[in-house]
Amino acid sequence: MIKKVFPFFLCLIMFVACNKKDSSTATTKFSVVTTNFMCYDLARAVCGNGNAQKNKIFSGMLPTSTDLQMILKPGTDLHSFDPSPKDIIAIENADIFIFTGGESDEWVKKLLKTLKNPPTKVFSLIENLDLTNDKHENCTTEHQHEEKHHHENDEHVWTSPANTLKLIDLLETALSECNPANKENYHTNAGIYKNEIENAGNAIRNVLATKQKPLIVMGDRFPLQYFAQEFNIKYYAAFAGCSSAVEASPATIAKLVDIIKEENLPAVFTIELSNRRIAKTIAESTGVKVLELNAAHNLTQMQFDAEMTYIDTLYANANALDAGLR
Repeated sequence: MIKKVFPFFLCLIMFVACNKKDSSTATTKFSVVTTNFMCYDLARAVCGNGNAQKNKIFSGMLPTSTDLQMILKPGTDLHSFDPSPKDIIAIENADIFIFTGGESDEWVKKLLKTLKNPPTKVFSLIENLDLTNDKHENCTTEHQHEEKHHHENDEHVWTSPANTLKLIDLLETALSECNPANKENYHTNAGIYKNEIENAGNAIRNVLATKQKPLIVMGDRFPLQYFAQEFNIKYYAAFAGCSSAVEASPATIAKLVDIIKEENLPAVFTIELSNRRIAKTIAESTGVKVLELNAAHNLTQMQFDAEMTYIDTLYANANALDAGLR
C-alpha cells in the first residue's frame, strides 16, 4: 500500500510552485514524464527514444525531439514510493504525464488535485482501458475460498500483451494530440513496437502448446492476472497482485508445497525484484527450482542501462514457462 502523503505536503507544493520553470527558459524538447517502467517503456517506444545499438527492438524507429523521464528509479519498490520535490517539479513542467492509475498511484491522484500548475496533459493506463468485461476464473490465492471467488481489477493491465497493444494505440493518439508535428513518427514507431509485442506473445503461445498442463505455483505476490487470463494459465499464489503482505501463513505454504508434489511440477515461480523468501522455502520442501516471471513493475539499474524493454520481459517469461511447466 502506498504511503500516505506527509504532513509537510502543502509546504512542498508551495516550494514547487515557486520553482516552476519560466517559459522564457523552457527547453524546446517535448517533455514526457512517467512514473514506473512500463509507462516509460511505452513512451520510449512510441517517441522513438530507444537506443538501437543497445537493443535491436528499436531498429527502424524514428526519433523525436523528446525529453523523457522516469521518476521511479530502477530498483525502487513501487509500493513504497514518495515523490521528491524534483519529481513534482518535473511533473508540473511536463507536456504529458503518464502513470498507471491504480492503487500504487494513489499519491498521483492526490498530487494532481493540489498542483496550481498541472502538466499540460495526463494519461492513465487504467483509466484509458476498458476493463469491464475482464474475468479471472483461474485465480486462487490465500485470501480466497474454493466456494466463492471475489476478484477486483488488478492494476497490472500491461502484463497482457493484448491490453498493451490497445494501450499503445491510445498513447499514440494522446501524444499526437499534444505534439501533432510528430504524429507520423509516433504512428510508425507504435506499429513497429506492436509487431514486436505480437511476436513475443506468439512465442509464449508456442511454448504453452508443448505443455501438458498450464499450471504454475507462485511463491510470491501474483501481479500477473491479466497475463494468466490471456494465455489461459491456471495458478496458485501466496498473495494477490499488489498485496502488502510479506509473509505467507504456514497453511498457505503447505498448500503450495502439496500442489507442486501432487501435480509433479518442476518449479516454483517468483516475480522480479523479489526477496524470494517464500519461493525458496517451497523449493527446499519440494526439491524444485525457483524461476522468475517478470511483471515489468521495475527493473535493475543494469537492465535499465542495457535498454531492456517490456518485450524482453515477455521473451524471458516464455523461457521461464518452458522450463517451469509440465
